[in-house]
Amino acid sequence: MVNTDLLLNISAVILAFGWVAFSAVLCGMMVRRLPRLRWPLLLLLVVLLALPLSGGLMLLLMKLQALGLTKPRLSFVARVTNNGAALNYFCALLLALLSAGFMLPLLKTRQQMQATDETIARRKATADYRNTRRTFTAALVALLVVALGQLYWDKVASQPPRLSEAQPVTLGPDGKVHIPIEQVRDGKLHRFVWIADDVKAVRFFVINRYPDRLRLGVVFDACLLCGDQGYVMEGNQVICMACGVRIFIPSIGKAGGCNPVPIEGWSNDDNELVISYASLAVGANYFTTVVSMDVVDPVDGSKLTNLKAEHKYRYAGKTYFFASEANYNKFRENPRRFVTAHPAGNTESATDNAAADEEE
Repeated sequence: MVNTDLLLNISAVILAFGWVAFSAVLCGMMVRRLPRLRWPLLLLLVVLLALPLSGGLMLLLMKLQALGLTKPRLSFVARVTNNGAALNYFCALLLALLSAGFMLPLLKTRQQMQATDETIARRKATADYRNTRRTFTAALVALLVVALGQLYWDKVASQPPRLSEAQPVTLGPDGKVHIPIEQVRDGKLHRFVWIADDVKAVRFFVINRYPDRLRLGVVFDACLLCGDQGYVMEGNQVICMACGVRIFIPSIGKAGGCNPVPIEGWSNDDNELVISYASLAVGANYFTTVVSMDVVDPVDGSKLTNLKAEHKYRYAGKTYFFASEANYNKFRENPRRFVTAHPAGNTESATDNAAADEEE
């Protein structure tokens, strides 16, 4: 499909080939002034070209079983492949050394221009000096373009997109999350995070799917196919971080494919979006990130962090953490003795939930 991305990519390839040709001509002009560097430079360029080609060729021959699969060969292929960017930096260093060596002809032509008194000879010397100076300046520009281009690729262009910061939300007194509509009606991806009872970070996002009317998509920031790597918004597209699939924004909130997992049981009016505890609690099944929090052992009241607790037990929809195995066993024998309240939004009784609770 011919689109803007395709045209930009083709233009970039054409520009790259043009820049390589320009650099080759430039190096040829500089070597003409430095004849002693001709063969060493040619040898280095052959090595730079042969290294990546030899690595790719060796890998192909091993795949075709024309060469045996050995550790030294695999190591060579891995080193050549993984250090491909270093070759560009080495080319930039080579160009820098060539430019440094070219300063000698530049100074020589300048001295000749200043030492010549005869009009015609002085004009020729001046023209020679200016051409030499232009070549030297062009070499410095080429050096900067190569080095800065590779740095931009390494530090910016090749980096994967990052998830925007998720805004923390908590349950209100009614056991529900309340989000103002004005905060999410602009058509952008708004990411939130809620900490579940088992201290998992449950991410979800809200997006208004249509620019001309309020139609919210309220979904977990996870996919049944790709996991919890999340989604990002670039321009007017929502993209799956795991597989790069572009999501049709009006379909967000519907199950299937690589669409984010929809949240059920939410509602909204013109003022706020409301999501219940039960709807968010389902999200703990889709996420693996556990945050560090201060918790209290329900048996003896000792304080600890959830990540350092060696024992935990889920009861009545909530996870409890214990400082010792003895406290853990006491709680298991009679949880109702130590539990005086249940988590907000949990409308079932401890007796109803006990059969469904599982030991962790």
